[in-house]
Amino acid sequence: MHPARSIYLWQENVEDEEEWEVSLKTLQCRLYPLRKTILEKHSYDTPVILVHPLKWVNPKALLWLKGVLGI
Repeated sequence: MHPARSIYLWQENVEDEEEWEVSLKTLQCRLYPLRKTILEKHSYDTPVILVHPLKWVNPKALLWLKGVLGI
């Protein structure tokens, strides 16, 4: 996590706030439960969730991630 300056339009006002950017690693088969948890627990009405599809991943890193996720 690290702080990020966020400038956005919200309810017809331009907002300029400090927010926290979080990067999470998971696989497609675990994406729905992760997204559901974020939407249920996040303090914002509309949290931004961006999903980056993998074009390539280091095979050793993929094995590690699968191990962490119990896959």
